[in-house]
Amino acid sequence: MTNRIARNGARIEFLACRETVATLMAQGFDKKKIHKRLTESGQFTMSYDAFCKIVTKAIRNELSLQSLASPELPPPPVAKPENKQAAPINPQRQPGIIKTGSEPFPDPRNIDPKTLI
Repeated sequence: MTNRIARNGARIEFLACRETVATLMAQGFDKKKIHKRLTESGQFTMSYDAFCKIVTKAIRNELSLQSLASPELPPPPVAKPENKQAAPINPQRQPGIIKTGSEPFPDPRNIDPKTLI
């Protein structure tokens, strides 16, 4: 059994790692994986339940300090395409219809493999 952390210790741990948590959430990690990663690295000693409660408060902007919901956090960088000329977008284009030849499709049970190659 591990020792409990001091009162508000979980909030302090979270605030120390809030940029890391925000980055991992932006990358698509769920709360369980974020908690596991930060616990294994030694950055968190809080329980998963405490982490979930703090993340919920941060998203609702109920923490007394800067949280995940505040606009001061920079958005994750967006990769720009290297090609400077963008392909023209044709919103009128529909999926192409493939027309078969005049011969019907042969029955696969009756095909001679030598004629296919």
